[in-house]
Amino acid sequence: MDKQYEALPKELDKLVQESYEKFSKRATNYSPLHKLSRRSAATASIFVLISASYLIAGLSLFKSTPIGDLKKLGDIVIFDLGNKALVVSIATSFVTFSIYLWLKKWQNSKKEQGSTTYPIQFYQSYFLIISTGISSLLFFEWQQLMPVFFAAGLIIFILSYSINRKFGYTRAWSRNRLYAEKVRLIDARYKSGMIFRDKAHEDLLKLLEQYEEQTHQDTVNDYISYGNSALNTLKGLRK
Repeated sequence: MDKQYEALPKELDKLVQESYEKFSKRATNYSPLHKLSRRSAATASIFVLISASYLIAGLSLFKSTPIGDLKKLGDIVIFDLGNKALVVSIATSFVTFSIYLWLKKWQNSKKEQGSTTYPIQFYQSYFLIISTGISSLLFFEWQQLMPVFFAAGLIIFILSYSINRKFGYTRAWSRNRLYAEKVRLIDARYKSGMIFRDKAHEDLLKLLEQYEEQTHQDTVNDYISYGNSALNTLKGLRK
């Protein structure tokens, strides 16, 4: 290990402060990727749901049913303009640039406050996909667009979920947030007189030990479960 050994503080108050700040900082660092991957998966599932509903409505089985009427929504292009690609590019660029300016301003305000900022480059990609999808619905025929929506949404959903599962963003964010609150509870019990100083110190050290063990288990389990899921999927395709 390249990292040099550093002993934990002997003073309880200093150990409480150091532990709480460590867990809170880690939770803050994992929060953007946790939210981004979950939002991407949720958005992709909406794309899949809309496109699948439209494609199902186009089947001859549902042609004379209320479900078949859904297909009529995309039969008329909302803005039937000559150079559709140019219009879509302009609309997408405008929306993306507007969101970029808003995020940049928000990022600068966070820097001034000294807090951790969101990975703006990831959110730019996220909003680019959203704005492109919405613009496409306005300027292109749905019959040609929905198969692309279905395939793209399915791929984005699988990638978002797989990346989150593989690297454990949500689990790491939740774990660190939970342990930060546990540190606060131990400190609150001690300062309110519910437990003595030695007991609080002992509980805090046990908590830190439990955290390291839990982190190790989560990391290994995420890797194993991700690999097993991939292998099971391949086995299912072979059958």
